[in-house]
Amino acid sequence: MEALKDPEARETYLLIRTADQSTKDYVALIEQIKDLAQSSLPNHCLISAEDALDSIKMADARISRSIYNSMIGCAFMLFFLLATLWRSPWLAGTVVVTNGLFMLVVIGSSTWLGIPINSLSCFLGAVAFGIAIDDGIHLTGYFRQLLKEQVPSQTAIKKAVQAKWRPMLFTSLLLAGTFLSTALIASIPVVQIFAWLGMACFLVGLAVNLWIVPALLSERWGRQKKEPT
Repeated sequence: MEALKDPEARETYLLIRTADQSTKDYVALIEQIKDLAQSSLPNHCLISAEDALDSIKMADARISRSIYNSMIGCAFMLFFLLATLWRSPWLAGTVVVTNGLFMLVVIGSSTWLGIPINSLSCFLGAVAFGIAIDDGIHLTGYFRQLLKEQVPSQTAIKKAVQAKWRPMLFTSLLLAGTFLSTALIASIPVVQIFAWLGMACFLVGLAVNLWIVPALLSERWGRQKKEPT
């Protein structure tokens, strides 16, 4: 009990522990407890919860910033490496920006759906983005190789998709299945949320790299037989 009061016994600390929930719901719960305590508060007593509420909101904001900052940092590094290796900022941007935008949609929608964001989620942006973009790198790299072999652009796109769709599909499904099994088996809510969001990112990344990236490549090179990259 000593941990629940100050040495002079003039302040009492209330610890509130709940099941895993969003910051919005947790803050609302604290506000309800505060209102309930305020209604029957003895004279000369005060309730101070503002600092605790501010620290909770600041921690949630730091976690959200960490997710997006790690993902943006990963995207810049991959863009620089691919643009250097392929000697084409446009090809690098097509893969990095397209995958990055859809990863942001998946992760951002978790907040809209009320899915709690936790400390483990800080790694999700960079991990999911780095793995999901791998399919786009293989597809675009093979497309670039075909262009260098003087294959017409539209034919190169079709051959690239035909050659890469099976390994892209099976590797993405394997990863998604692994994360799904983790989400179903794990008993820790933090791990469950990480696994569900990771699985969603892999499936979205598969769809992006199978349909949207080839469509953008076709739009870029569709009106000419080839273009140096």
